Amino acid sequence: MNKEITKINVSVEELDSRIDLITRAKNGEKLERYPVMVDISDFSYADIYGIDYDTYLSDPVKHAEAQITGKKWVFENLKTDITGFFVGPQQGAFPSLFGAPLVKHSGNRTWIQPWIKGPEDLKKLEEIDIENTGIEVANTEWKNIFKNVADDYPVQFKNGEVFYPLSSQGLPLVGATEDPLTVAVDLMGADNFFMACVTEPEFVKDFINIITNKLCEVITKNEKASGFNGEVFVSSDYAPMLSPEMYADFVVPSLVKIKNTISGPMRLHHCDVPGQLVDIILSEIKPEIINGFKSKHDLIGGMKVMAEKVGDKAYLEPYLDGTVMMHQTYDEIYNDALSVIELFDSHNCRFHLGAMSADCHPVDKLTNLNAVMQASVDYSNGKRIK
Repeated sequence: MNKEITKINVSVEELDSRIDLITRAKNGEKLERYPVMVDISDFSYADIYGIDYDTYLSDPVKHAEAQITGKKWVFENLKTDITGFFVGPQQGAFPSLFGAPLVKHSGNRTWIQPWIKGPEDLKKLEEIDIENTGIEVANTEWKNIFKNVADDYPVQFKNGEVFYPLSSQGLPLVGATEDPLTVAVDLMGADNFFMACVTEPEFVKDFINIITNKLCEVITKNEKASGFNGEVFVSSDYAPMLSPEMYADFVVPSLVKIKNTISGPMRLHHCDVPGQLVDIILSEIKPEIINGFKSKHDLIGGMKVMAEKVGDKAYLEPYLDGTVMMHQTYDEIYNDALSVIELFDSHNCRFHLGAMSADCHPVDKLTNLNAVMQASVDYSNGKRIK
């Protein structure tokens, strides 16, 4: 039994000021500085808490304790504009909801094994209850455990009310989902899926359509049950691998349907810059927010197409790449952050800059991420890349 309050030395007034800054950034208002969302991978929570990844991924109570300890560390040690304190299962393996067998790996998240071979498997796919399959079975079990011990883990920001983060466990697909393309690629394997786009296009369309309908059915039901109408994070990591023609043919209809299903703004995520797809994304899908895109090898060159083409048509959330930052010095991160801020500001974009550590980021280097906030502050005071 814990009962001792986890006190966080950040005031609720500070959190309110962060929310106000982000709201004004999204509205395109004049800002004292651009917001930055600096955060760490949940594997870093385990490192900070002092447990190995196998324990973190197998013991739900340790999993929750590590998140609470890690989030407290983030709020007290990183200069950031984040405000949320969500604690929940972080086990990955989303495509297992669609029947993919789970594969356990020591020291790593749960993986999945592709199982879709061709049209003969679609009937079985249609019969799957995605709320009671794969990792969602474990997620439901863990969520119940979290709720049962929630009273033992009170948290309090300075000057704020005590709250119990483990008591708030959302319904499946409320607030976040992977897109049908991502699910389909993982269910079939990348090589097989992309080859099928060429050799069996009608099968691929049927395949994606089944996934789309299942996602939309659960999203509709659970948003209604929970009363949710906030931003919905839609991950579409494989999209930048497609040509504009293939993207329009295979992916756009599914994302448009999801966009029309969700009750709040779409936060469309890509891990890489979807440069060749930007025009279609803006004209057909019309997400309110485009999130997460990084450019590992050509930071400004890769980001430039987003700044030029999007402008203020959507709110942008570019990210510095965690696998690059873990090898950089404070000054190198600072210069990259300053360059990105200058780029998007020069194109009159509505944006904030994000920075997320990689899973294996050394704990003693995590505070180097504070260079991102310093770059934002200095930019507002007139500092520019020479």
